Amino acid sequence: MTNAVEHGAAGMLYVTVTGNPNPGWNKGFIYACISDSVAADIFAGTGKDHLTVKANIDKTLKPNSFPINKKADIKAVTQYHPDGKGCNVIGILRGSDPTLAPQVIVAGGHIDHIGMMPVLMPGALDNASGTVIVMGAAKALAQSGYKPKRTLMFVLFGGEETGLIGSEYLASHPVVPNENIKALINIDCLGTGYGLGARIAPKHSTLFNYLEKANDTYVRRPFKAVPGRDEIITRPRTDDANFFVKGVPTISLFSFGATERTPYHHPGDVIDLIHFDIVKDAVKLLSETMIEMGDAPEIEATAR
Repeated sequence: MTNAVEHGAAGMLYVTVTGNPNPGWNKGFIYACISDSVAADIFAGTGKDHLTVKANIDKTLKPNSFPINKKADIKAVTQYHPDGKGCNVIGILRGSDPTLAPQVIVAGGHIDHIGMMPVLMPGALDNASGTVIVMGAAKALAQSGYKPKRTLMFVLFGGEETGLIGSEYLASHPVVPNENIKALINIDCLGTGYGLGARIAPKHSTLFNYLEKANDTYVRRPFKAVPGRDEIITRPRTDDANFFVKGVPTISLFSFGATERTPYHHPGDVIDLIHFDIVKDAVKLLSETMIEMGDAPEIEATAR
């Protein structure tokens, strides 16, 4: 990175085989992913290795800089499309009760992935699985003739991979007032394993009751309740975070128990690795939970 420094630019190298598009585009900032072998070449002759240096930084949370006395040339062929547009896709099942209809239960998942980097990243688990589950629940509830007392909203967020842009926009330009959202259930990467789980902030932990009842009654899979975020997040990673910081009770659904590792942000994230039995049960869990929440006399979202 010597040339970058000499020319007044900053840079960052990720030692990883996965693609990370989250930094976006910043003029004068050089970003690249390198392999373990390239990192080893950079550290050769320094008496250090990158894993030890990284572990020390993780432990102390302090910089561990030192000169490597080398020059490296990095070439990247990229395209920047400032006029590129994404979108959120929203479906609404209107509430039937005059008193409860203004209250809303939301199910969401992100519809985008990271495209070509430079080969296609299919994104089957991240997050076609979540998109399918949200759409599956929306279709099941709409075609069943069910008339919820509260309004049910189904959202496919755009721009998650480039910094939660779609959810940030919707949270700041809501189609329904954020204070009317009684719960937002987010699904991201749920398509492998044998068990289902939910992550909820401790102050909203009574929302577990609706999920546990739906699982015990209709799904009957191993179920895990995990305490989640309870304060403002310094580095949000999922779409629900943009609503949580605005006071919306949020739930993150996930699966566990996979015996194989699904590559993340990688060409290997393919449909062949998806377990359709758990996707089907996740649709059932989401649908039944939304029915329970949609018709409950009151939604409890407090500490239990």
